[in-house]
Amino acid sequence: MARINREAKLLDMGGDIRLTLATLRVKGLRPAGVKINWPDIVMDREDLAWLRESDGVLPPPTADAIARLDIVLGWPVMIDDLRHRNVVNKRMIVNPYSGKYRWEWRSLGRLLGIDHKTAQAWHRQACGALAKKIGRT
Repeated sequence: MARINREAKLLDMGGDIRLTLATLRVKGLRPAGVKINWPDIVMDREDLAWLRESDGVLPPPTADAIARLDIVLGWPVMIDDLRHRNVVNKRMIVNPYSGKYRWEWRSLGRLLGIDHKTAQAWHRQACGALAKKIGRT
């Protein structure tokens, strides 16, 4: 079990990768710049609890954090099974304020039409495959 946990932590590279991804600034995405392509407001119960106006603004990530993010975001491409890659990519999305995963295991299972235990197994298998491919086992 310790080996599996160690492999799962490889995607994290110190714990700040998901936070870096969540706080990365997007330039030029404003209603004036998007015009008619501004996305519709999604009124889903889960989306309503995601971010709040009162959460404030987190500082942008450092250059070092962005460099580590670039390294880690290249890893999922090495996962051969697209289903496993999808699970890994969705689990990288977290709320920058609470640290809560956007896709909890049960929600992810419902989204993909599989059992949540299967989603967890795919994630473990993907982390194991990545650990072998990047040579850190």
